[in-house]
Amino acid sequence: MIEASQNFQDRIKRINAGKQFEAENVIGPNSMKKAVKVRKRLEKLPNMSIAARLRELLVLPFAFGFGLLAVVVARALWFRLVSMDVLSDDFLAGGARVEAGLAVVVALFFMVAFNLRRTVRFAGVAAGFALMAFGESAFAESAPGLWQMLFSPEYYSRVTEGATLASAFL
Repeated sequence: MIEASQNFQDRIKRINAGKQFEAENVIGPNSMKKAVKVRKRLEKLPNMSIAARLRELLVLPFAFGFGLLAVVVARALWFRLVSMDVLSDDFLAGGARVEAGLAVVVALFFMVAFNLRRTVRFAGVAAGFALMAFGESAFAESAPGLWQMLFSPEYYSRVTEGATLASAFL
């Protein structure tokens, strides 16, 4: 019985010292702070003005374009690095996986650089990224003159031969 009361006293000391573990489903000082932050953030959402909502929707096409551009920049950069013979054979063996990773890094850079981290903007970047990753060869085949003008003919032939970035994701 003395041991149980000693354990209880030790627990009270830990609680008073602020070293008590709080699970997510237990209400305590830290969980109340989190709840207050979430509540404040949620209270701001419905009060968003029409101009702010319109501005958020107008940014969406730009976010989509940056998603498209991230894949194109990554593919062009990868094509340039491969043609320069500066990478090791082990690195080149990664192929589409390395290219996909490079595209994700470029997309994340655009998201940070152009403040596209909000949910709607992130969805726009992700949609543009996916569309270009899975459909770049179709874009290149529909406008061959433009694609060859923007990039080299070797790059155009590589894109249209079916080497898509989507193969890294499938």
